[in-house]
Amino acid sequence: MSGMLLNRTDIYKGLKLAISITILLRVVLFLIGFQFASRMDPFPATTKEMNFSEYIPMNRMDSFFYLVQPLQRFDALWYNQIAYVGYSGDERLAAFFPLFPYLIKFIGIIFHLSFPLASWFVTTIIAIGIFWVFYVITRLDESEVTATRTIILFALFPTSFFLLAPYADGLLILFVLLTFLSLKLKKIWLAIVFAGIAVVTKPYGVLILVPIVIYFFQFYHDWKHKLITVIPLSVLFSIFIMVIRFIDHSIGITGATFTVQSLWGVNVFTYPLLPIGAEILTFFRYPFDLVNDLNIVCMVGSLWLLWRFRSKIPVGYWWFVIANIITFYFLGFKGTVWFSISRYSLVLFPLFIVISRIKIPETRWVMVISMSSLCLVVLFTYYILGFFVG
Repeated sequence: MSGMLLNRTDIYKGLKLAISITILLRVVLFLIGFQFASRMDPFPATTKEMNFSEYIPMNRMDSFFYLVQPLQRFDALWYNQIAYVGYSGDERLAAFFPLFPYLIKFIGIIFHLSFPLASWFVTTIIAIGIFWVFYVITRLDESEVTATRTIILFALFPTSFFLLAPYADGLLILFVLLTFLSLKLKKIWLAIVFAGIAVVTKPYGVLILVPIVIYFFQFYHDWKHKLITVIPLSVLFSIFIMVIRFIDHSIGITGATFTVQSLWGVNVFTYPLLPIGAEILTFFRYPFDLVNDLNIVCMVGSLWLLWRFRSKIPVGYWWFVIANIITFYFLGFKGTVWFSISRYSLVLFPLFIVISRIKIPETRWVMVISMSSLCLVVLFTYYILGFFVG
């Protein structure tokens, strides 16, 4: 899994690229949000397309209203609630792991910031970290051109704005990337620490155990050391269980994490072909539904890339991606459509590297990036208006 070592120039280039892209995204999202927040009266007061309504708190007298308010939608509201009052008050909070909201609370208290403003600063730093670490990981094995293209494709992916919204996805992706970087550099125990943090960020963060197991079996050749690796792996899984127990205890309902939203939103286990079959029917009924179409493209496209370039994807990357895809395929299915697949796909970072290697004319790359950017603007607009997009 190890590639060439980077010099300081490459590392600084990655940092400058990460900062530049984050600033660009922040400016674009602010300008889009400002256009709606300043012209719409009343501004959307509830989120839509859910089986329940979510009230969006707003105070136009707040000095930072136009900066943070357009980002306060859907899961962001739940994370803010956890930051304010913990897990008390609503059993549906069991769907959200504690690291991100407690981090927001800590930063807010230390620097005397409102939790929405604290989350704005935290997610900005997280986004810079994601782009920087992703660049470094890619640059270890690829050319500077490929690494730069990978980061641009990732940053302009249609749902990349969630990295800068008050969601835990960015924090998870950051520690997943740090785990893989540590494995590539053979910093095994550091990888265990980062993986432990990823596990307490989101429910599917536990899937980081898959590449760690594979790496250990590749790195250690005798069974004595392979058996010893059971200890840190057991610790990581125990952390995952303890987080679930903590949430259950805080809410006061045994098994709340699994039962309140039925495995984070899934009501029943499905037959293997049911999700894709239902999605095809939905596509023919509503062929121009951008949100649903993007979910299909992410699912089918990811499987195709895994199969088409299976010999060129490192085994740890490959199994990490397939474990996530299988999880999203079943647990992301909500009876008739997939749910949030386009947002979850951000964690499938190895596929962005694969796409960046594809040899096509530069004009086509411009077209791909332009179309992706257009979808990003449209989806963020939907998000601001309270329509569910991921």
